Parts: sequence; C-alpha cells; structure tokens
Amino acid sequence: MYNIDYYSLLFSPINILSGIIFLFLVIILMQFKSNSIAIIDEKEARLYRFSVYYKLLFSLLFSVYYIIIFKGGDTYAYWKTTEALQNLMFTDFDKFWDIITSAPTMEKYQGYFNYRIGYPMRFIYIEEESYFVTKIFLCFRFFTLGSYLSTTILVAFIVANSSWRLYKIIKEFNLFDNRLIIIFILFLPSVSFWASGISKDTIVMISIFYMVWSIYNILNRKHSSGNKFKYYITLIFFVFLIYKIRPFILNAMIVPLLIMYFTGLINKIKDFVIAKIMIKGILYVAIIGAILYAFVNISADEVLQSSDSFSEAMIVQKDFQTNTAVYGDEEGKRYSLGEVDFSPMGIVKVIPASIIAGIYRPYIWEALNPSLLFNGIESVLFIILTLNFFFNHFKLRYRAIKTNEILIFSFGFVLIIAFMAGFTSILFGVLVRIRAPLLPFLGLLLAIDWKKFQKQEEISKALEANEE
Repeated sequence: MYNIDYYSLLFSPINILSGIIFLFLVIILMQFKSNSIAIIDEKEARLYRFSVYYKLLFSLLFSVYYIIIFKGGDTYAYWKTTEALQNLMFTDFDKFWDIITSAPTMEKYQGYFNYRIGYPMRFIYIEEESYFVTKIFLCFRFFTLGSYLSTTILVAFIVANSSWRLYKIIKEFNLFDNRLIIIFILFLPSVSFWASGISKDTIVMISIFYMVWSIYNILNRKHSSGNKFKYYITLIFFVFLIYKIRPFILNAMIVPLLIMYFTGLINKIKDFVIAKIMIKGILYVAIIGAILYAFVNISADEVLQSSDSFSEAMIVQKDFQTNTAVYGDEEGKRYSLGEVDFSPMGIVKVIPASIIAGIYRPYIWEALNPSLLFNGIESVLFIILTLNFFFNHFKLRYRAIKTNEILIFSFGFVLIIAFMAGFTSILFGVLVRIRAPLLPFLGLLLAIDWKKFQKQEEISKALEANEE
C-alpha cells in the first residue's frame, strides 16, 4: 500500500490531455496498419482494430485496479521509481548517468536521492531485474512527457501488435480452429489483463512473441538471406530483454526454441531423408544426454545453488506454512504442492502437480479475488479442451505437434513454464502473472483442428505418390 497522489497520476489536466493525444496517435497508427491489412482482407482489418481496442481497454482496467483498488502494486512502484530517476536527471545528470549505467547499490540510493528529488521504491531498485524494467519505462516516461496514462496506452498498443504478429504466422499453417486461435492469441482476458499495462510481465510477453515471430521468419523460405537481417536483430534484442528481466524464462525457452529451429530445418528438407534422420538423431541424443547427465551428476545442493527460483521457493513455501501471523490463514490466496524434497528425484516427483497448478489453477472455486476471476473461468475452458484433446483423435493431434515447428515449441514451452510457475509461485497472484505468456501457446495446442491436419496429410501423401 502506498500514499498515492491520484490527481497527478490519473486526473491532472496535463495527464488527461497527454492521454487523449496519445490515444489519438495510437488510433491513427492503428488505422494506417488496418488500411494495409484491408487491402487483402477487410475482415482481418476489423479483427486487428478490435484487438487493439481490446488491449487498450484491459490495460486501463489493469491500471485502475492496481492504482485505485489495490492501492498501487508493482505498476505504481515502477512509475514512482521512474519519477525519482527523471528528477535526478534534471538535478544532477552525472549522478543520473552513473546510477543508470551501473549496478544498484544502497550507497548510491542513499547518496544520490533525497526528499526533494524523491526516492526509487527500494524493493524495485535493489532487484536488478526490476530496476532494468524501470529503465525501460523511464524511456516511455520521457517520450510521453511523464504521463502515466499515455505510457499505458502506448504499451498496450505494442502488446496488441506483438500478439497480431504471432496470430498472422499461426494463420499461415491453416491447422487450427480459427475461432479458438483468435480467442487464445488476441482476446484471452487474463493475458490481456496481466500483460498489457506497466509491468514486468508485459515486457516479457512482448519479448516472447517477437522471439517466436523472428525465428519463424528466419526459417521461412519466402525471405531471402538479406531480408532476414532484421529478424536476427529483432531476435537478439528481445533475447537480451528477457535475459535482463527474467533469465529463467530464457533458460526455459532454449530447448523448445532449438527444437523449433531444427524442426523447421527438417520441414525445409523434402528429399534428403538421410539428412532428416541425422538432424533428428543429433537433436534427440543431445536432449536425452543432457537430461541423463543432470540426473547422474547434479546433487541436491547443486540444484538449489544453481537456481535462485528453487532456493526462493523452498524458503517461501516454509514461510507460508509456518508464519500465518504475517500472511494470514486464508487458503484462497495461495496453494500448496505438499511437502517438497528439494533433491533431483524429489523435484521430479512434484513435476505433475506443479504443471497442473501452472496450467489450470486457480480453479473456479479458488478464484475468490476479482483479479483472479478471469483465470478461474478460463481454467474451466482449458480443462474441457484438454479432455477433448486426449479423447478426440489424439493420435492425429500428436502427429501434428511432432511435425510443426510452432506446435513443438509450444508443447515444450508450456510444460517447462508451467512447471516453473507452479513450482515456485505459491501465491495465486504471482502464479497467474508468471504463467500468462504460456496461455496463448497452450491455446494453440488445444486449438489443433484434426480434420485440417488429416486433410494436409492426405494431400502430402498424394503428392508423394504422384512424384514416384
């Protein structure tokens, strides 16, 4: 809880005027892109416009909820920290440049800031990942002349465009139920709520979408080597962002992205069967070898020392179980995986429960908080579609995943992020934010149209027969 100046943050004439100006700017940019889409497909243009308005609405809902109802939260802490940094820049640029380009220390915190300049939120400043996010939003603050509303609007527009890029490459496969992929990629309420405003999760989700989009275009044969340069630059830029903000997300993406890349290479090789077998063999041997090496050579202590998330999860889990005087005794705010043995085999045993929590919780009866309501309703939808996935032509859907680079990435990414989120979050409020980026990719897996895939297989077999 913070002592928030609502007037200057939301209701001051300058802030409102700036918000209106940037809203019109976003609408103009949206209309330009919509017009270019309408040349090919007017329905797609309308869908794009609606997706932008949808993200704008949810980003504003997120801001209002956190600023007015939740009395601040991380979103306010980031913004308040950018204010202190901006004031320091106008007061003493040398100190500002030093604190921006170096690691945060308490000596600088106490020596550079005062009550006239303002202080960064301490918990934001001392955590390097959160402090890096603050630097990103500081750039937005400069651009929007210090307007919280304008920054929210601008960030929501960037989110909408990253989602649209992912949607367009998914459409090219003609493998999914169109209504479901529209919902899961463009209009999933919980994702739009948790990852459209001023937050760390928003930057992470934008980065993930652009990374997948970049790799897909790098593998796409339609682009010449010269035209692929911008995709390499985009990929490197967003890899850097995730590395600085949530390195465990990047670690979780490495194997799925490698599998995606090699699957894309295999799909490009049509006639060289031996080359396909060799690439698959190298990939599978590398993955299995890495897993076996980890289990044989890594001890429980090394697991804890090598993963801040695991160490923190162990501390937090024990803290929640014993310190009810601080955290209260309300079960609706948190969940438990039971007693966890923090050894390699102990972690393996808790993988199923962690993945289930990471994908499906909070269940509808656990979504007792207004901010969790969307997640509770979505969990019902995901459970129904998961049952449909396994009991309605599962073999065809499985074959579709094996042969499609986006789907095989989605499968690996969903399982790994679901495990990490379910294992380390403990609080539902943390869980739903960390796992937000996996939900669109989970939706892709559940939206596979087995009839379309079966038809593609039949056409492929017919073409092969004609070539023979």
